[in-house]
Amino acid sequence: MNPPIQVGKKWNARVVAAHFHHDEIEEMVKTHEGLTSNQRITQWALCLTEVVKGLGDEKIAEYAVLAEQWNKSGPPKEVRMR
Repeated sequence: MNPPIQVGKKWNARVVAAHFHHDEIEEMVKTHEGLTSNQRITQWALCLTEVVKGLGDEKIAEYAVLAEQWNKSGPPKEVRMR
């Protein structure tokens, strides 16, 4: 018998960073005008990478701990509502 299929987001430090820095990333993406939806997705990923590179090791470790907690027990209500 196969294990049950898990539904939901798989959290990692990068995804947690995307959550906490969403507005900053949006502003960065907005500076690139005339993007198609596929280009916008690509630009979002590039901007997220830039933000993550700018974070210190301490902050990335903090986000990794949060990701581990959220994978076990789910994110807080305000995160789920977003």
